[in-house]
Parts: sequence; C-alpha cells; structure tokens
Amino acid sequence: MEEHWGEPYGPSLTGTSRWTRRGEVHAYELLCLERAGSDTFLRIRRFAPGLVPPDSEQTGPLPWRLVRHEGRGAGFGDESRVFPRRR
Repeated sequence: MEEHWGEPYGPSLTGTSRWTRRGEVHAYELLCLERAGSDTFLRIRRFAPGLVPPDSEQTGPLPWRLVRHEGRGAGFGDESRVFPRRR
C-alpha cells in the first residue's frame, strides 16, 4: 500500500492511497479529514481500477466520525454500519 497526504488547508486535509497486489493495482482511495461543525470526519471514497466505485459506495463516500484522539493517534467510527465500525 502507498499513501500520500497533502498539507492542511483551512479545516481540511486530503490524501490518496493505492493498494497493490502482485505488481497490479487493485484499489484507489481518496481520503479527506475535515471539520463539520463541532465534529471531525474522515471521509473515504474507494475505487477499483478505472475509478469505478464499489456497489456499496454508489451514493457517496464513507463518513467516519472522530471518536478518539490521543497524542498522535486517532480513532474514527460509524456506529450505523454493521462492518466495519472502526478504522
């Protein structure tokens, strides 16, 4: 896996990742950390090669709310999802 993050700009931070297996790309992700009111969210949009979103994400990105922050670590969750609930 390869992941890159840009510099913070205003209330947001964006990143990209590329997942590879046996020398081939099998997934891409667009990641965005952003403030929304008093909450912070990690929004993830996944794509297969050709930038095709999976069926489970046809309506938009996966939103994960910040549920834990300790020093340099953070935890995000979405209790409305059956799996996965934490990232």
